[in-house]
Amino acid sequence: MADFDELRPEVQQFLHDRASALDHDAAPVAAPEAEQRVVIHSLEPSRRWRRTPAAIAINARRQPVLAAAVIAALLVGSVGGFAAGRGSAPSRATVAARGSTQDKSTSSTMVSNGSVGFATAGAGFGGGEMKKLFARTTADGVTVRGYLQTNSGPVPQPMCPTNQWCPPAECNPTSFFNAEVSNNDAVSMGGNPVFPLDAAADNRGEVPLGQMEGSPASVFMVQTNDQVTNVRATWSDGAVDEMAPVDGWALVAHQGAASSSSIVAALKDGSTLELNSRANNSYPVSCQPPPPPPPELPPAGSEQPADVAASKQGVTDAYKYVFTAGNDTTKNGDYIEDVESVKSAADTTKSNFPEASATVSVEVGEIRFLSADEAALYFELKYDGGALFGQQIGYAKLIDGHWKIERDTMCMVLGWGGGQCDPPPDPARSTSAGSAPQPGTYNGPNGGVSSSSSAAGTIPPSAN
Repeated sequence: MADFDELRPEVQQFLHDRASALDHDAAPVAAPEAEQRVVIHSLEPSRRWRRTPAAIAINARRQPVLAAAVIAALLVGSVGGFAAGRGSAPSRATVAARGSTQDKSTSSTMVSNGSVGFATAGAGFGGGEMKKLFARTTADGVTVRGYLQTNSGPVPQPMCPTNQWCPPAECNPTSFFNAEVSNNDAVSMGGNPVFPLDAAADNRGEVPLGQMEGSPASVFMVQTNDQVTNVRATWSDGAVDEMAPVDGWALVAHQGAASSSSIVAALKDGSTLELNSRANNSYPVSCQPPPPPPPELPPAGSEQPADVAASKQGVTDAYKYVFTAGNDTTKNGDYIEDVESVKSAADTTKSNFPEASATVSVEVGEIRFLSADEAALYFELKYDGGALFGQQIGYAKLIDGHWKIERDTMCMVLGWGGGQCDPPPDPARSTSAGSAPQPGTYNGPNGGVSSSSSAAGTIPPSAN
């Protein structure tokens, strides 16, 4: 692997020209301002992680519907906090600290998405020296560098209220991965805390590069454990980039506007793990506050099935069949009430969240029979690529001798991912529990902060 310690000449010249242009319009910085200027907390190393993801999660616990969105926003913010600019001023200024020297461990200037700023070494985490892990250039000209920064002092742990959920210590990480990426027209930086892994590898997000400069590239940060030997990314135009992880991190990149189609981690045992190719800044399950419990199930009816045990098994079988990835969807009609009326909604949800649909499983809890041919139950869906919503209340009916998932319950689940049933479900039988969005509130995988968008990554099977 070649070692690219210095930027290519054309990139250096580009940075120089852009910085000079901005500097020409910057206001002078007088001595009093340099001495007394207030430092923005987001760039102050000693305070950078005072409100850590773990601390934010505790507050988010009080508003569980927004917890996933808050945490995701924090992770994205940790990348954006690297640069602060100074502009829109009338005359030229030159600022230099007495006796200062350039820190060559990171780029001194950042150009990305049409803006120029000055990167503070260590601002992404706070204080520790940047250890260089790797540097390489892809076949199509994207240069990527990876650094690991470990906090040089103690990391404050959150103060957790008594009898409330508290994130484990590893959710307040002591290390931070920094990515420096560039092509012929732009330079960018990104990063991610070294969080626990839920699997052998995870896509920790995309570093934007060159979009505003008209020279777009996509770069993905992948965190791995020691069982991963290679990370390989493929894009929709057929391009491929791969690298062996170094100290648990890899950067895969491609020049161009094509979207990624897959990111696959190869393991020592010969198996492979396909990662979520969306740049979702995924947050570890162990660091997420648990959703609140659902309300009490409706009371049992006076009339019960003749064989309660067999009926419970029939209800369980229906939920297990429909909400287990890889089933024969042509037989879903045997387990879903009025399956034809939910096909369109199921197709929409599967299209919106293919990874969740391809990995879904279900846990069935307590079952109560409201009558001899109707049941209410607790169920919880598990899947990759989205927020988990906790236990829900679902319903089942005995139809023509077979227990089936009620249409209202199917419409509720499909509505989490944007599938809308026509006619809509009965609100009394399709009210979401936990942190799941209510039917009709979905606004897209990349929507704003709402009950539906914070849940981006819902699940659902195809009812076809």
